[in-house]
Amino acid sequence: QVSAKRETEAEQEREQAGKTARSGMLVVGWETAAPCVAPPPVPPQQAAPAPPPPRRRKASKVAWCSTFSGQQLSSSSQSPAQEVPLVSDEFATRPGSVLEDPSVPYIHVPGAEDASPCCVDVETLLEKTPLPKGAAEFSSLHIVAAPGAAAAADAGSLVESARALGKRASMYSWPALQNEDINGEYETFFSITSDMILNGADRASLLVFIAGVAGPEEMAIAAILGMLPFRGVQVAVAMRSGEYVNPLGLLQTASGLFEYSAVQPERMGRRPIAAVFGPLPDRVFTCTLAPWQPLKPVALAEEKPAPFKI
Repeated sequence: QVSAKRETEAEQEREQAGKTARSGMLVVGWETAAPCVAPPPVPPQQAAPAPPPPRRRKASKVAWCSTFSGQQLSSSSQSPAQEVPLVSDEFATRPGSVLEDPSVPYIHVPGAEDASPCCVDVETLLEKTPLPKGAAEFSSLHIVAAPGAAAAADAGSLVESARALGKRASMYSWPALQNEDINGEYETFFSITSDMILNGADRASLLVFIAGVAGPEEMAIAAILGMLPFRGVQVAVAMRSGEYVNPLGLLQTASGLFEYSAVQPERMGRRPIAAVFGPLPDRVFTCTLAPWQPLKPVALAEEKPAPFKI
């Protein structure tokens, strides 16, 4: 028993000795590797001091305010000098009208009053209708026919001629509506213009309205159709009527729901109808923009002024 106890104690001592951390040199082959020592830290390089910010020259309040007034200060002193007239007094000048008065040409088409296949040909439309700004040519044609068999026939002939020239062309029909049909008129406007957009209309497209009766109501339809897509496209109106219809006058649709007036300064001289084609002699319709009048609404008793301005 004593010998077994001694053997157990000796075995425990050997296990304890094996767990003790060893220290010394690592011998690899015939070479002896020294213990790794971390290199001493390198002191950071001292950055050059940043130059001091430039000192701004302090100017008196009077000198600073003089740059916005009609009085100037002399360079030798900071006291107000004598009044010197400014080189340009544009700031105090009230500008006049910077917008051009709208104008629309009426272009004579020979044989438009006869029972010809079409009141105007595609080549004349593309050549004589003014192009929109930034466009070298019309990208596509969108032809709207007024109610009636003659207008539909003219529109179909124009579509075929445009496609023969390699132009994308689409045809739309304005239905025959009662004068009091406000909902039908509203829905037709947005239905046709939505179809135009789906058919690839863009800012360089040409909308051609083939008039039937060729009265102010149909001219209003053509103008408002041209104002809806993409903030406006060029519109050409083709008619067989023997009377002039002013495209820049006060135009109202048959229901009275929509109205257009080219003289309103809010429209900034923008006229959607770019040209009118018909059998009458050439002429140019012009009008003068009305002066701009700031809005000054009269406040009611129950209204309070807003705490801000727009």
